[in-house]
Amino acid sequence: MSYNRCVMRSLPILFFSASLVWGSPPAPAGHMEKDQGKTAPAVEAPPEKEKKEPDAKENETKPGMVPKPDTAFARAVDWNDGTAEVLTYSVRRSGKTGESECRGKLVTERMFLRSNGLADRKSTGKDELEILNALVSVSGEEDGIPFSSETAIKMPRKEAFRLLRQDQSLQSWPGVSHRSLDCRVTPPRLRIVSSGGESALDTVLSRWPVYTEEMLFVYLRALPQRAGYREEVWLQDWGGEGKMTTRPRFATISVRSRTTAIRDMDTWYVTVDRENGRRSEFWISASGLHPIVLAILADGATWTLQDIARKKYWTW
Repeated sequence: MSYNRCVMRSLPILFFSASLVWGSPPAPAGHMEKDQGKTAPAVEAPPEKEKKEPDAKENETKPGMVPKPDTAFARAVDWNDGTAEVLTYSVRRSGKTGESECRGKLVTERMFLRSNGLADRKSTGKDELEILNALVSVSGEEDGIPFSSETAIKMPRKEAFRLLRQDQSLQSWPGVSHRSLDCRVTPPRLRIVSSGGESALDTVLSRWPVYTEEMLFVYLRALPQRAGYREEVWLQDWGGEGKMTTRPRFATISVRSRTTAIRDMDTWYVTVDRENGRRSEFWISASGLHPIVLAILADGATWTLQDIARKKYWTW
């Protein structure tokens, strides 16, 4: 198996041979100008918020622009040989007593989803759907208390690139909670169970399709990389402690510009703006399978890419 050097000059990142099929076609020449600055792009002021309070009918429909991501990312031959892509991140989070540094990881591989909801790496050839299964994990200490979070995301590989199911386990004091969002059914169903004393929730969502911030670490890699591309979506934010909401918020995904400002890498700057004014920012590599190089989430957490590797499942 041959590898070639990643364009991130300051990091020892491995990458597959350029002969493989990559995620998105290059943007039109008119959109390829580069920003020659060497600092992170200035964060633009959020666009003036549109009034998006849907009526009862809109609650059962899609937002105004139907998402059309470039699913060549999901169909890339990289996923065919039984290895997983492992992206390692340095994660900075802000807690009550200050900033903490954690370790994050995104493991993505091809799997097969059975009709009973179970996923396996081997195909049986019947009653199954080929998917990309992504595991987003982060662990560390916050305010002196150890914590860990694991989120499993399932998206179809050869159909419309959307969320099928998301399962999230949170482990920290004072208890453990599990959240599952099943989007295989219409409308989606959200279940939340906690050992910390909170009441269990079992909610049928009134808006769909629905997106999550964790899902964006995979989904945004499939966007057409051209300035001005825009999608309108319903975003399910989990909320902070005591602020759980089951009402997805209207959000806009925008591909802003191409820039070389992140470690001299060629990246695309993408924003996700919620209807309440909160913004998440992503800088996505213009080459390879378009890994997210830097993410600044709405809660202030910063994910910085450290390493890319390919591994068999028993080694990661």
